[in-house]
Amino acid sequence: MQHHVDTAQGSFGGSLYHRFATTIFTYLSQQVPNEQDAEDLLLEVFLAALKNDSLSTMSAPSQLAWLRRVLSRGSMLPKITGKV
Repeated sequence: MQHHVDTAQGSFGGSLYHRFATTIFTYLSQQVPNEQDAEDLLLEVFLAALKNDSLSTMSAPSQLAWLRRVLSRGSMLPKITGKV
């Protein structure tokens, strides 16, 4: 897995990605059949995060909890794993 985000401007999205991408990817890798699916889901989670303006005001533990909720509420995992 190669994580690359352009953080030249010090964006919140980039810092969020660098803070939590490995944790989320590790979890996803244990839940889906292959690395490509895990990478696709990782991208979906962080794209959703970029759309949430209030995420930047949350504490780090709350941010991680929000990212994990996106996976379950958005039904992203069932799409890949076939579990409902």
